[in-house]
Amino acid sequence: TRAIERLHLLFRESDREPASNSLLASLWPTLKLELDSPGLNCKVTRHTGQSTDNVQPVTNNTAIDIYQLRLPATWRQPGSGKGSVDPLPESISTSPPGMQKGPHEDPQGSGGDQIASGGKQQNSPSGDARKIGILFHRTLQRLAIDGVEHWHAARVQQQSQVWHRQLSAQGLEDCDKAIASLNTALHNCLEDSLNRWLFDPRLDDSACELALGYVDQLGRPRTAVIDRTFIYNNERWIIDYKLATPESMQSRDDFITGQIQQYTPQLSLYASLFAQMSTVPIKTALYFPLLPHLEIIEIK
Repeated sequence: TRAIERLHLLFRESDREPASNSLLASLWPTLKLELDSPGLNCKVTRHTGQSTDNVQPVTNNTAIDIYQLRLPATWRQPGSGKGSVDPLPESISTSPPGMQKGPHEDPQGSGGDQIASGGKQQNSPSGDARKIGILFHRTLQRLAIDGVEHWHAARVQQQSQVWHRQLSAQGLEDCDKAIASLNTALHNCLEDSLNRWLFDPRLDDSACELALGYVDQLGRPRTAVIDRTFIYNNERWIIDYKLATPESMQSRDDFITGQIQQYTPQLSLYASLFAQMSTVPIKTALYFPLLPHLEIIEIK
């Protein structure tokens, strides 16, 4: 994904140069200079690593994502209000000159969703809803790679444990509530007999979290991230996941109508990008795991 305002780069510092085939190696010529003499827009914090002597080995062969956290258990994301790491000064931004967010630019960027009511982002100064949405997108990406049949009850339970570790590490206060929503959404995806075919990895040209670069009307480079796409019955499907639900006094139909109005421009952009690459007819849709519901949207 792309940095919206700040970029936090975590890595293990060594006396030796990074391995030539590592991602760190490509950054090292510039990064090493910043470590030796940090510039105005860079802050370096060195942490004492947490011992991994008690980490239990993974004994099963499932494709579940297991993360070993090497930062101290007390570490929290800067600005979360829970850790001892000071946030960067407000004046520091990762946006190059002339690239700061404008009034009509989506501050969330691509590649994340929120658990919210009525399609509105919940009030969360630490961006908890976005963190939850990103984790769920990753889970659906794994689901579409493996196939629904490989997600049995034991694996779903393991996934809940992974979510809990990841959200706790990011400083989320109410992990239980978030995980309950994530479990409901995942259960709905697995049990949705009408629409779980969307996660079939055997679909032609199947892809998840597909990043497409383009240049906007102001000549600025942008990246659109497609949640789910494939070709079925000679049509290119473009699907955007939405974890939103209707508000307490809102009807399901009104909610769907509002979501269509809100996200049709975004789907139109995605469709135009694919139309530049292929003449295959395009079909776009929104999928709501918490309902569950698939809404096909006609792009004119």
